[in-house]
Amino acid sequence: MAIGSLSLPTSRRVGTTSTLDLPPSALDTFVILLALLNGATAIEHVLDMAGVTAPVPMVLWLAIYGYALVALFWHYNISWVPWLARRSPLLTVILVVVAASAFWSINPSLTIQRSVHLIGSSLTAVYFGYRFGPQYLFRILSWLFTILVVGSIIMATLFPAYGQQFYEGAYVWSGLHEEKNALSLTCALAAVLFGLGLLTGRLPWAWCVVMIVLSLLTLMKANSATALLALMAGVTIIATFYSSTRLRLQPSAALAFLIVLGSAFALVTAVVPMEELTGTVGRSTSLTGRTELWAATWQLILDKPWLGHGFGAIWFPRPGEELMQASLLRISWPASHAHNAFLHVAAELGIPIACLAILFLLGSVAKAVYLYAGHASLFVLFGLVLEAMFVVSNLSEVRIFLDRNLHWMLFVAITIGLQRAVDRRAGQRSMAGP
Repeated sequence: MAIGSLSLPTSRRVGTTSTLDLPPSALDTFVILLALLNGATAIEHVLDMAGVTAPVPMVLWLAIYGYALVALFWHYNISWVPWLARRSPLLTVILVVVAASAFWSINPSLTIQRSVHLIGSSLTAVYFGYRFGPQYLFRILSWLFTILVVGSIIMATLFPAYGQQFYEGAYVWSGLHEEKNALSLTCALAAVLFGLGLLTGRLPWAWCVVMIVLSLLTLMKANSATALLALMAGVTIIATFYSSTRLRLQPSAALAFLIVLGSAFALVTAVVPMEELTGTVGRSTSLTGRTELWAATWQLILDKPWLGHGFGAIWFPRPGEELMQASLLRISWPASHAHNAFLHVAAELGIPIACLAILFLLGSVAKAVYLYAGHASLFVLFGLVLEAMFVVSNLSEVRIFLDRNLHWMLFVAITIGLQRAVDRRAGQRSMAGP
């Protein structure tokens, strides 16, 4: 089966999961693109350079949440709510617990504020994946990554005070993002998207080649080993599944190969001394302080293993709250996050929810593999690769359950979009009859 884009007819019937949606409007496209750029802090960077005060980004986010929520009810009535609870129960449960954690949080007001933003930005991503068909979603992402990569190069080279950060004795690129690791993951995803566009001919070849080169260059300038590992995983998945499809092999053969390869990689990391592994990527044996932070976070988890300390109450400390975080973690520097998804979520919401979070991540990847096995397409392969890279990035960074965050929004949108693709296929079969 050749890899192409899903061809979807349209329908005016609204309110059922088998309904095939009308194309999104220009306003829909603008709001979603604005939300994703805002999630990358690109809009905030531009506003900061223009001297615009802090309340403006907050108002912009609230306007985006309002638009997405109204649009969901306008187009789909109440039907999207039970659909979300049924099709993505783990995400629904975790978001409910996030909001409820204000009752036991060590900083209730901060938990309420950040839970509103997490739920709002997550629902915006749900609207993106629910409303936009694969071809429109892929098109928006191609423009999004072009803006972010090219804009980051301009920001880092022409405005280094805004587009660079000091890291381990040298300046590295952060571009339009808040920090270098976020830019690196964006560049890795961009390289994958344009690589797939080049392989399948779905995007102009010159555009793809230029963006692949610029994305890899920017990735190197950002200097993130985690994003590089995620890119290697993504390229391996693409090569394996794309080759198996072209050779007309069963997807199970590609999956088996990836499992064997992953097991071999895990065995190597378990056998080879840590100093040799970290030395190959230019990192210290402590992974630039991560091992110390992980140990401190685990002790913090043991203090409240069931419910945690409240969503948003520990990480990304606001100015003036660094001392509270330092006293909890018993470390001497402010930590933006735990640099591991499980530890990060467990510290905030407890070990049970952290287990559900990992199950949600792995389950999303498994669903993408299942969908690809039934219908190989450009969108499904990109969704599979994005989700896998997202999981890899959460091993030593944290992208899951971050409010107003580009990569979390992309993960949710793709997850919802893949599930909607399943429903669309079911709708096509039902309309075709027995």
